[in-house]
Amino acid sequence: MADVAKRLQFLKNSAFQLKEACPAEARYLLWIHQSVTGMKVKPEGVCSHCFQCFLPGNHRVRLKSKRRMTRQIKKLLQREAANWKFNLKQVRQLQKYRNSRSTLVRIETILSV
Repeated sequence: MADVAKRLQFLKNSAFQLKEACPAEARYLLWIHQSVTGMKVKPEGVCSHCFQCFLPGNHRVRLKSKRRMTRQIKKLLQREAANWKFNLKQVRQLQKYRNSRSTLVRIETILSV
């Protein structure tokens, strides 16, 4: 088990060292790393679809805004202010709205082949 972990770590380290010299080889090594582990978790700084390393200038970042307040959520917030009691479905809707946050989204712009 430790031997497999060492090999996986070697694949990841090799890919990050080769990302500037040979991007295609780095993508291949990261793809092998994911297929061996079988996990959908991607290493930080790597595209989950094409396994290209994010470098300055080959991607951009935008802010995906928080969930919009719908008419139903507005009504629930007004009723909450008036101390109404809610059923489980209404409580979950309010919690989902309150817990939603703005997220960063990475967009690839330049793909090297």
